[in-house]
Amino acid sequence: AQAFDFDNDLGWKIRTGFESSYGPGLDLNYFQFDQNSDLTSFTSDGVVSATTSAWMIGPNQWSRLTASNAGETLNAQHSLDVQAFGAGFFKELKFPISSFTGMFGFQYARVRQDLNANVSDALGNILNTMTATSDMDAYGPRFSFEYNRPVGHTKLILISNFGGALMFGNRDQFVSNSLTGDLSRVGADEIITMLDYGMAVQYRMKTGEKRFLST
Repeated sequence: AQAFDFDNDLGWKIRTGFESSYGPGLDLNYFQFDQNSDLTSFTSDGVVSATTSAWMIGPNQWSRLTASNAGETLNAQHSLDVQAFGAGFFKELKFPISSFTGMFGFQYARVRQDLNANVSDALGNILNTMTATSDMDAYGPRFSFEYNRPVGHTKLILISNFGGALMFGNRDQFVSNSLTGDLSRVGADEIITMLDYGMAVQYRMKTGEKRFLST
């Protein structure tokens, strides 16, 4: 079996927040990852075949596309698009050297996956195709913890965080396979969990200071 390889693709995240001395702060963040896997290609010699599969949640069965005859090539690619928005309240606890922040709030996410595959003959003519799409919108509570600690006497700060969400939503799925004749379009309620862990180094620098003049 050969899995789809996404290499080391990057996603981006925007985060902002505000905290006053009178109560908990407000944290807002947005994350997006939209990438395609490397193209997977395998040519059969008539003895060893290649197969890609998609699970159909309606009929509860696999749909498979196979290149089994000599010279047939199976090409397949998987794409993943994740968009997530979170909002929550946080509170920072400061210690003599380090600080600890806890956050609890709300998370929305959209997760879309696409599989596109085809089988071609030795001349490159397309013989069969398979398409599988899964699109889910989900909502739920979110939590995170963050620990900050300066690196020695430098202006660098080591940041580590751990968080997660329990999300409830609806997933729409479409599968079409010209080889087997499979055609399924179905929606289903599902529960998903999201966990994230990260480490970073932050450089902190003062850009100015407040001064008051009294007479």
